[in-house]
Amino acid sequence: MGFMEPLNELRFAVSDRINDAEVGPKYVPLSLIDAKRAAVIECWQTAVRQNPYRKYKVADAAAQVRVAVDSSPDFRRVEDVWVQVEKYLAGRIVDWGGKTRANVRLETEGGTVLVVAATQELLAQEEQNRLYRPALLHISAEENLLTGVLRNPRLLAFEAYQPAYDENEFQQMVSRGTAAWADVPNATEWLGNLRDSAQ
Repeated sequence: MGFMEPLNELRFAVSDRINDAEVGPKYVPLSLIDAKRAAVIECWQTAVRQNPYRKYKVADAAAQVRVAVDSSPDFRRVEDVWVQVEKYLAGRIVDWGGKTRANVRLETEGGTVLVVAATQELLAQEEQNRLYRPALLHISAEENLLTGVLRNPRLLAFEAYQPAYDENEFQQMVSRGTAAWADVPNATEWLGNLRDSAQ
């Protein structure tokens, strides 16, 4: 490296992860990167189009380049795509009711509290006191295809939920699974071959 090269080549010690995946335009769309970082990458793209000798690199602490922006790549933001889904959410109800807008507040196993819209009629029909107890909610919502984030969740029903571990039932499932896979000598190899043929 010559003395003047650092003027056209910037190195940053930046690392990030989203949903346990490395973040960078090589791995995920720009829309999964927060708006400020995506704007920086778009700004870099504009600069390298004006000066094709300029390069930007984002490297980790070991100087391994994770993202490189030069005159060849063209990273683009992907618009958020929301789809209508129905899901079952497990957690603990920490609040419910509402005089004008009825809702159920469900604390998930991760500690997030999700506010789920409900009707007063649906809540009034409920004979069981579910407050501060484990619950399984059947909801409809819009889900972001890229991030998995839910918006506008709406309660469809309370489902029977008895989270308990039964050793006998577990052993029966293990026995059935072992018998079903008995003719496969190496399950890991079989699964790897199946995945390779699907690609």
